[in-house]
Amino acid sequence: MVSTFAAARRGIVLLLALLHLGGRTTANGTDPSSSADRVVDLSKIKGGILVKGGKQTSCGLGLLDNMASFVSADCLDYKDGKVDHDTIYEVYIDSGYDTIASRAMVQNITVHPKYNPSTMANNVALIEFNLGSGVSWYNYNAIGRKSWTEIVYAQRYIADMNNMAWAAPQISSQATSDTKCNSLSPLFDSNKNGTSCNSVLATSPSQDMSNCNVPYQIAYAVIGKGLFPAGIYSYSVVEGGGDLCGNSSKIRNYYTLLDDYLKFANVALNRTVNFYRTENTTVPQPDPSYGMAEPSAAQPSGVAL
Repeated sequence: MVSTFAAARRGIVLLLALLHLGGRTTANGTDPSSSADRVVDLSKIKGGILVKGGKQTSCGLGLLDNMASFVSADCLDYKDGKVDHDTIYEVYIDSGYDTIASRAMVQNITVHPKYNPSTMANNVALIEFNLGSGVSWYNYNAIGRKSWTEIVYAQRYIADMNNMAWAAPQISSQATSDTKCNSLSPLFDSNKNGTSCNSVLATSPSQDMSNCNVPYQIAYAVIGKGLFPAGIYSYSVVEGGGDLCGNSSKIRNYYTLLDDYLKFANVALNRTVNFYRTENTTVPQPDPSYGMAEPSAAQPSGVAL
């Protein structure tokens, strides 16, 4: 069974968009101990959304730099098992630290070779674009999970597509997982070090889903006094079946942590991918063909993925 929100990500476009990754500096200098401070931090970080056919989607961008981004692979359209290039993909990127909002056509897409749409393992793709020769910036993605004091979750969307006016972001924090995160998702249970889970939901910006809350789309690692891109939303599981509407206490949301895929991006793009660490001995996972462990157990009966 596919939830309403999952179906929307696969093709039914919602008036919904999410925050994504970024920040040119290694630390913003704002102590992110309160929600207000963290929203200030987010206003300095480059975020973006995937746009399909001129409509913003619920898919946030894991921005690497001004030329490439991670996105969840299930956000793309497929035909005969391959990406449907008849769909027009764009990226919309907010102003961030340099106050310059931008947009660009997606020029190339590389889906992770081990992406499994049945289990949602390795739900990662790379998209490439060109913001123009006069634009250059990059983001520091968090690695070294032992140095992360917390994971926070964020959502951002465009309030006015014509003028590229972004709404104020929402942000929330919660313990990474609970026992229900394990029992509802065999994939998470098999890959606790590469995924994150929460049960928090954001207010939906879509009038069509005004009675439903939705998952936050981006995970940020709190390291020292800064927020650093860490993961992207992958899927939700609803205990007892159903969709996101009216089932908030039964929902667990799962996120792909991106540090395991930086080498994949490095090789696919054939250039440097930046990251932030607190110790010089900490390095990204080194295998470009890394893939999650497929779950040994089937999805429990009575839940909707």
